[in-house]
Amino acid sequence: TWGVDRLLRNWDLESGKEIDAFLFAGVGVDLPEISPSGSRAVFRVTPSSMSLWDLGSRKQIKVLETEKKPWLSAKFVSDDKILLAGSHGSVLIYDSKAEVYRPVAKGHGLCSQLAVSNDGKYFARVDRQHVELFESESGEVRYKMDLGKSRAAWGVAFSPDSRRLYLVTLSLTDLTFENLTVVDTQTNRVASVRFPTESGFGPGGFVVDPRGQYLVFACVAANAVVFF
Repeated sequence: TWGVDRLLRNWDLESGKEIDAFLFAGVGVDLPEISPSGSRAVFRVTPSSMSLWDLGSRKQIKVLETEKKPWLSAKFVSDDKILLAGSHGSVLIYDSKAEVYRPVAKGHGLCSQLAVSNDGKYFARVDRQHVELFESESGEVRYKMDLGKSRAAWGVAFSPDSRRLYLVTLSLTDLTFENLTVVDTQTNRVASVRFPTESGFGPGGFVVDPRGQYLVFACVAANAVVFF
């Protein structure tokens, strides 16, 4: 958890107890992400710099900087590899062992969302009019959806077993949820379900149940939390 006091607080979810807390120097932190093992954290400290930390030793490993465009998102593929997306739309992998950056996807425009599968094999990128599914190592495009001008991607998330990518699109006409699209990451098969128009689903949160049984929506317009 991150607050205006610039403290990083680690919590045990089962007991509800705070395990550790330590203060970061600087103006604050943003866009925090924790590595799969929980041993590292990366977060934005300025628009053009991300800070990589070892949580066990409380030491900063490296500052990841960009000279041209701000960083908009960072996601761990593994403890040693981080996906970085900037406002230019391109996605890079930073390998902390080799200390090198490697481009994996060229950008069409502003990257608004980035999601990584639990096994680290795939990532999804959303920009103004496109949603793309990539293989993390090769950068190969597995699936692409053109959104057009009348809708936008509200949320993307992978199933816990990494076999499915969930995509929720939003109608820009009346700002309600439009479709739920499911992409099979192994076969590229696609299924789509239209949200009922009478539901009044409006923008809110969207997450996947950790067991993979439910999709959970916080619907502002309906003033409700809905499980599918």
